[in-house]
Amino acid sequence: MQLINVAMGGALIQDLTEHTESKWSSESSESSYHRVYLSPGSKLAAIIGSGGLFRVNSRHHQGLKEAQKSFELLTSAYSLEDGIIEGLEMPGNRWVIGLQCHPELEGESPKIFGNIFEAFVERAELASEKPGKS
Repeated sequence: MQLINVAMGGALIQDLTEHTESKWSSESSESSYHRVYLSPGSKLAAIIGSGGLFRVNSRHHQGLKEAQKSFELLTSAYSLEDGIIEGLEMPGNRWVIGLQCHPELEGESPKIFGNIFEAFVERAELASEKPGKS
């Protein structure tokens, strides 16, 4: 998600003190957690099947808020605790979606976040069947 934002002209907050003081660090494999609000009308909510509040893992010391967000992107999720953007997507593009959390770490994010991977595979298969139609 951070790379997408920077590539689209946005910026990052280089050091989120409240995140580096958490129990996660480069030496520890234990994640921190926080609550995020996922916008019900977002592409991400459509993919996972629901918007609303979710408890997700946190393993980042950099991030962004609205002031750092590229004007080409739309916020789809944010942290309730500190307002850090936790999900971005690009309006008008079928599959530009980024997350701060790590849904690949099973057991650390809601089970329905697994739908993200299924949707990605389905989208890749569709794109490979119809070149130029991504």
